Amino acid sequence: MVAFFNTMAFADDEARCVQDGKQMQMNFCARDDFDASEKEMNDLYDKKMDYLQTQKNKDRLSNSQEAWITYRDKACFYEAGPSEESGSIWPMEQFSCLAQLNNQRIQTLKKYAKCTDNGCPL
Repeated sequence: MVAFFNTMAFADDEARCVQDGKQMQMNFCARDDFDASEKEMNDLYDKKMDYLQTQKNKDRLSNSQEAWITYRDKACFYEAGPSEESGSIWPMEQFSCLAQLNNQRIQTLKKYAKCTDNGCPL
């Protein structure tokens, strides 16, 4: 993750999402949604990488994923802006954007993971 995202501090690693309508809890819930989407996306990516047989094709997918993550992070930075320009809602906006874009990438990676025929992304 890029530096702007690491400025996000959650003091209590044990904190969990509790739907109580308070901003701090909404932030934790958004973080949980992001974490779940990040795990699913990484699992699908790993599954496809394991399937690929040549280093050339693995490099192509790796480069694609790295470029996509750069796009995602910059797009969400644009949407949510820097934390110092927002209030307590910033973490929710940032995590929600990241999760939304992850979910879009998950759909693409699901297609890649399913595809084993000629003409598919290798």
